[in-house]
Amino acid sequence: LIVFGAPLKIDGYIYNCAITVFEGEILSITPKRNVKTPFSKMTENKFVNYLGEEVIFYRKNILINNYFPSLKIAISFGDDILSSHSNVGELCQMGVNLICSVSSFKELLENKDYYYSATKNISKINQTIIITSNSSYGESTSDSVSSGHQFIFELGDEVISNKPFDGVSSLVADVDIDKINQYRLKSGFDYQIIEDYSLIGFNLLVTNPDKLIRSYDKNPFIKDYKNVSIDLTKYILNIQAHGLIKRLNAINQHKVILGLSGGLDSTLALL
Repeated sequence: LIVFGAPLKIDGYIYNCAITVFEGEILSITPKRNVKTPFSKMTENKFVNYLGEEVIFYRKNILINNYFPSLKIAISFGDDILSSHSNVGELCQMGVNLICSVSSFKELLENKDYYYSATKNISKINQTIIITSNSSYGESTSDSVSSGHQFIFELGDEVISNKPFDGVSSLVADVDIDKINQYRLKSGFDYQIIEDYSLIGFNLLVTNPDKLIRSYDKNPFIKDYKNVSIDLTKYILNIQAHGLIKRLNAINQHKVILGLSGGLDSTLALL
């Protein structure tokens, strides 16, 4: 499955589009919504077969792998994801758990790390995976510079990224679709059925890899456990203490009997 950005000229207007190709065929064309140039135009969301029966020119597309139906993909743009009228929330409510973002972020001193941090937060809030591929510095001009910054977030955690201007043209990583779905299940994620979305199926055989590329942290809750600050320790203890206080007040109990078995759990509780 390949996604790339390309201009598309239709009826005298230029559309900034993301084109999705699978096995040599165009699967979908997604126009950018947050258009900033006077020579572009965004049509209202409607079904139009401009390029033939097999091509769907429609912004609200969701791609579903028929061999792995729990994987639901949406195509978007960096500016659309971060705009005030972003439809990321809608997409995720429809079950999308992986968003491919083709972007052309321009490097400015005042925006340093903004797109990275904002995408990270959106991935966390919407409980999804966001893959962002940005224009390389080879597409820069004297007035507008791109860095080729690429990154992948899963539930707000970075899976992999490169450094701006480092010349890295591709990233390879594992993402955990089942982790996203299980996390949403436990958190009571608000799924909805929105009728004006187009579901596009494709057949991509997914096999279990012999070896994972990614590594999982042994300390998922406090990853940098060797450099835990006093403030963070106090914050954790305050969470635990106030939860216990609330429970004791609710049952009108002012004393606590703490049983110690001598095992790890009770020893930690005592400490």
